[in-house]
Amino acid sequence: MMESSSQTLMIAYHADVGGNEDIYLVRSSDKGQNWSSPIRVTDELDQDRFPNLMEDNYGNLLIAYVHTETGNNDIWLVNSSDDGLTWNEPYLVVGTAESEFEPAIAQDSSGTYYVAYAETISGFDTEIDRKCVV
Repeated sequence: MMESSSQTLMIAYHADVGGNEDIYLVRSSDKGQNWSSPIRVTDELDQDRFPNLMEDNYGNLLIAYVHTETGNNDIWLVNSSDDGLTWNEPYLVVGTAESEFEPAIAQDSSGTYYVAYAETISGFDTEIDRKCVV
């Protein structure tokens, strides 16, 4: 859960609706007394899970999440410039032959975005934490 600069509470989550997991968002402008109907953020044929929501220095919302296609997990990003009412088309941030998961997104004071994530390396039972600049 996060509170935007417009004082709107938001929760991003994934849900299986009709056999497909996608990212959804609910909003509250009255400190959680009432919540909006779910807003579908992604609408992919494959699975979208584990969203991480943040607001950048310019008031835009971003969600980093895991997109699973043909058994491989990649990190995707989607953004909104209207306080989460509508969302742009998602795009790939990190996609390798390995599986990435547990994304987190942040922005530094100069405006650079960072996505941190864990990656499982084939043949190893370990996770390696990595980051990339978006």
